[in-house]
Amino acid sequence: MSSFPHLKHEDTRRLVVSSLIILSIAIAGSFISTETAVIATMVGAFTLGSLFVMHYHRETANQQVSLAEHFQDLQFLQSQLGLRKPLPYLTGWSASPALASRLYSLIEEHKPACILELGSGVSTVVMAYAIQKVGVGKLVSMDHDATYAEKTRAELQRHQLDHLVTILHTPLILTTTGGGGGSQPWYDLAQIQDVAPINMLIVDGPPLSTCPDARLPAFEQLSGRLAPGCIVVIDDSIRSEEKSSLDAWSSACNVSRNEDIPSEKGVSVRYLK
Repeated sequence: MSSFPHLKHEDTRRLVVSSLIILSIAIAGSFISTETAVIATMVGAFTLGSLFVMHYHRETANQQVSLAEHFQDLQFLQSQLGLRKPLPYLTGWSASPALASRLYSLIEEHKPACILELGSGVSTVVMAYAIQKVGVGKLVSMDHDATYAEKTRAELQRHQLDHLVTILHTPLILTTTGGGGGSQPWYDLAQIQDVAPINMLIVDGPPLSTCPDARLPAFEQLSGRLAPGCIVVIDDSIRSEEKSSLDAWSSACNVSRNEDIPSEKGVSVRYLK
């Protein structure tokens, strides 16, 4: 097996830029002499090649660490859930193993009575298993996409957990944000008027494709419904687009503790007072 990971978009850009640099060195050297151009090209190619080798070895090492963390989280879930059926793959847009294992642990430790999840999926199934194990709690999961909402319902039925979770197809509507008269698409909260107080909130939607700062309104729209001691879990926190959301929860709420879990996508937990 090759020690180099598959080329990604940023790798392609690096290769193009490096090729242009070597070509520029060769052209500059040709104005002095052909021999100088050859030597300059060889030195440039060797230097850049060495840098690429070091870069790919670092990437490979990072991937190995990430895989080890994934494996450890998956082992934990396997040992705790008592699965009736295999879970869908925790890859791509699905919940990461780090998020899934942390959600399970939080429910097992804190036993929240009311859980609201923004964005359904494999994480919904994992939390349903946790609720079944601890014997208390209700979970309401909202999804703006009817297809994904139905897939999650079907997955819960497959695992015989559908009686523990309410899945709501909640379309996005223009919602006033920021106090400055602006608006952006966000969940229609009409369906969850009676969901309060919220003891645990998972912010994993809407997707970034709907608009910039897609998850920022969660703070503005839901902070008034949170119970004292609420736990707020924010997925994909490593993304720069989530900084405004993280800052809002950290600065404007009475946060007793911040927990940032290093993982491929990033998981942040805010423990409110």
